[in-house]
Amino acid sequence: MTVIDRFRKRKKLTAVLVTAIVAGSAALALGVADSASPPESGPAVKSHVGHSYIFSLDVATGQLTQETNHQGEGALEPTWSTQGDIAFSTMSCDECTSELAEVDPAAPIGPEAKIDTTVEHVFQPSWAPDAKKIAAVGLGRGIYSVDTTDGSAQRLTTGPSDEAPDWSPGGHLIAFHRQIRGSNYDLFTINPATGKERRLTEDSKQQTNPTWNTDGSQIAFAEQQPTGRWAIVVMNTNGTGRRVVTDPGISAQEPAWSPDGKSIAFILQELDKATVAVIDAAGSGPPSRLTDEKIFPAKPAWSPDGKRIAFSATLVPEAPPN
Repeated sequence: MTVIDRFRKRKKLTAVLVTAIVAGSAALALGVADSASPPESGPAVKSHVGHSYIFSLDVATGQLTQETNHQGEGALEPTWSTQGDIAFSTMSCDECTSELAEVDPAAPIGPEAKIDTTVEHVFQPSWAPDAKKIAAVGLGRGIYSVDTTDGSAQRLTTGPSDEAPDWSPGGHLIAFHRQIRGSNYDLFTINPATGKERRLTEDSKQQTNPTWNTDGSQIAFAEQQPTGRWAIVVMNTNGTGRRVVTDPGISAQEPAWSPDGKSIAFILQELDKATVAVIDAAGSGPPSRLTDEKIFPAKPAWSPDGKRIAFSATLVPEAPPN
């Protein structure tokens, strides 16, 4: 039974927020881009985050678990390793540089372990399949491969707008997006061993946040449509066979392909609200919404077994009574 099937059989998703967080400590920060910029990229992004935490959602039960208790400005952009650890970017203050950290979701919520690296202001991590390296963005300096054992880093690209790296299942390629001009963002891959780049898209549209399917034969990404809304698009890794899998009536960003290759999680945006949603990778049927209006989520990531989805989120303060 697929994730979609399980959610269609449930009449209601019950998300249990941990009681350790008080609503007053969550300063809402939307962190969304306008229609001229992709999410988490470009000058139009509101980058301030207030008390953003990493959560994970059990896709079978709908239970929500807080994975971090960061007391600084936030924990963002989770990525799940094949060994079960969650890495993410974090800042201690609004003016501080971003660093990498990790938590073990199998352990009770506790202190984060810093991932040492020689790269300053690093964010948007993506675990390599062997769980020994992380691809990450050095702010304005391109994409790096960080060795998690000794902190050494190899610079892979030099484009100041190169962002959203995603390591292929075989570990031979890293997909990412790059600003070409103005509001035009295209998709690329780079071989971390040879440094050879390949351009996957080349048109005037914005394509961002690539994610590989299980066997590395296809890539899903977010693409802005003529209406201004964003859609999740799937294509072959040679750039052929593009197809939109989300409905034109919704706006969808930040896709993440499930380990079994059957589902794609993404952020469904509705005015000032956002929801973690899942859709059949073939595009059949409507998306299933997995979170409610109590949180404002971003950047979903699947666990290796496909049973949980991690994401960063701020808590939405409850409206005062009339």
